[in-house]
Amino acid sequence: RQALAKFEEAIAADDQYAAAHAARSRALSVIANIYASGQERRSLFDSAVAAGKRAVALAPDFAEAHSALGFAIAFGQLNMKAARVPYERSYVLGRGDADVLSRYAVFRSRFGEYGPANQAILQSSALDPLNARTFRSIGDVNYGAGRFDEAITGFEKALSLNPKLSGANAAIGFSRLMQGRLAEAEKAFKSEADKERQLVGAALVEHRKGNIAAADEALAELRRSSGDKALYQYAQIYAQRGELDKAISELQLARAKDDSGLVMMYNDPLLTPLRERPEFSSLLKSLGFV
Repeated sequence: RQALAKFEEAIAADDQYAAAHAARSRALSVIANIYASGQERRSLFDSAVAAGKRAVALAPDFAEAHSALGFAIAFGQLNMKAARVPYERSYVLGRGDADVLSRYAVFRSRFGEYGPANQAILQSSALDPLNARTFRSIGDVNYGAGRFDEAITGFEKALSLNPKLSGANAAIGFSRLMQGRLAEAEKAFKSEADKERQLVGAALVEHRKGNIAAADEALAELRRSSGDKALYQYAQIYAQRGELDKAISELQLARAKDDSGLVMMYNDPLLTPLRERPEFSSLLKSLGFV
């Protein structure tokens, strides 16, 4: 929020400053995605979309403006089809920007389009081999594709460049979980600074280990601490527990409450048990994936 205030100061000084509008859009999206819920989340995302559109209007050839708008539409409006237009434009204009390329790569990977995703992420890492965010994105692309060893390599490289990078330890944990390497998954989750991801990991690992009481307690603590902000994560947990009706119900509630975690659902390995359910297909269609 301090960053947002500074971007708004910049806009107050120069309302024609497209980069400040794009940065404001991204800050609003991050606040909405991670820290807000309910009507506040919707309002923040609406503002993020408006700021992204303002940036594009001011500087139609500015890649970051299109990238920020695509992110806000995807995460805020949960309209993956509509988000494709600004993301594609950002790629055309931003092939010299590692962050623009890595965001584009992750977006394409959300649809399972790994050819274009791999091309963009390799361009990103070649442009900026010291960019931890790029290597986290390499991990994300490979994780969605089920290439868990390659995903872990990317996440570990990201952590070597920035040991405080949020979510990277948990991402290693999810990858190790999918490989059945529970001790290593548990260690990675315990190294994660984000409490919500820690609890999701604990609920998943303990259930795999057969410690049902401990798994239930981790899930209960997650519900107490996160409430409706973690509906997508509850669905992940229930899917892995084999409680498919509960998982579908959580996804449907997440859709009703505009939970931005849903942008991951098309190829989320944790949701694999749900893929044959007609309700799952309906949700994908409502999000613009198909």
